[in-house]
Amino acid sequence: MDLGSQRSPKLNELLGFEDTPSVGVKTYLEKAVSASVASKYAIPIHSLTDVEDAILWSQGLGNKEIVVKPDVGVLGKDTQYLEAKNTEALRAVFTDLVKTGKKFVIQPRIIGRKFFANTYTRYGTKIVSASEYFQIDHNGKPNYYLNGFLSLRSPEVRAMQEAVDFLVPAHGITMGMAHPEFILDEEKGLLYLLEMNGRVGGGGLPGMDNQVYGISQLHLHLLDLFDHERFKAEFAKFPRARLQSGFMFVVSSPGVGVWAPSGIRTLRSDPSYFSPGSQYEVLANSPVEETVSMDTAQGMFYFVGSHIQVRGSIEKATKLFEDGGLIDHTRMADSNGDLVSQTCSSVLQSAFSNREQLTKSMNAAASRINWRKF
Repeated sequence: MDLGSQRSPKLNELLGFEDTPSVGVKTYLEKAVSASVASKYAIPIHSLTDVEDAILWSQGLGNKEIVVKPDVGVLGKDTQYLEAKNTEALRAVFTDLVKTGKKFVIQPRIIGRKFFANTYTRYGTKIVSASEYFQIDHNGKPNYYLNGFLSLRSPEVRAMQEAVDFLVPAHGITMGMAHPEFILDEEKGLLYLLEMNGRVGGGGLPGMDNQVYGISQLHLHLLDLFDHERFKAEFAKFPRARLQSGFMFVVSSPGVGVWAPSGIRTLRSDPSYFSPGSQYEVLANSPVEETVSMDTAQGMFYFVGSHIQVRGSIEKATKLFEDGGLIDHTRMADSNGDLVSQTCSSVLQSAFSNREQLTKSMNAAASRINWRKF
């Protein structure tokens, strides 16, 4: 969806539709431009042009690690995490990146709590959905694991609301939907903007929002277009009460294989299981590739219900993954799409080893969750 956000202005121009002014588009597509308008919510940023200057800037931050990423990019593609004190490693990486001729930026790596917010702007900006997401470490890189929906009246959402009141118009979004991401540096007590997306929240969020809050960002947009009086009535209810708990469970695969039919049946029969649409449902026996980055997660499962029900569902799903009941690595799809036995012992051993490491990371992430908030 982020890639679509980047391409939609040009498509709208070709179709003759009005769109966000080009200056606004640049502010939520280019990290350096976004940081320039984010003011106190901006993570310090440095454009990589001169190698030695970039080394000095990186080591002057006082942070243990830095992040190097494309100025325009999605889902952590081509992102690197480097030790700030390792001068030779910085010089080698910076030199290679400068030679590409592409734009890269450097930022301190901030460790903290991470959040999504869905906003709607009309008669002001309101957060209409908010969640905290929890990541796992996979081969030294972060991957999604759990996304839990917050009360819109919580302290975290109040802080984000204050931020979006400034950030959404600052990024040129004067009406409609936005999907900002934040990180809270708890040590410093500072809330930073990770990125601003001028779009609807994806990945099944509209369906989950309906379950958790009674209405979604997407439905508000449709009401705004086709039933404005009802839109005004619904919009006035925010911050509205959370009706029930909700979590999205994101599965990273430790290796090639197929979705195990028995595991899929187990999760779908769970009382908290919810399908936001058939396009999001994991199909039994469909092929699975090894997850190597945030954009290659293999599937998502959705749970809604009481706080106790949903927590139990997450624990059940995690245990099913740990026991190998969710992904079957003894079978795989061949070049024709037919299922065949996986007989290579080294491939199987790698998958089993990766699953063990992923499980440890999942359990570590779950231990950081304050379940009372969800």
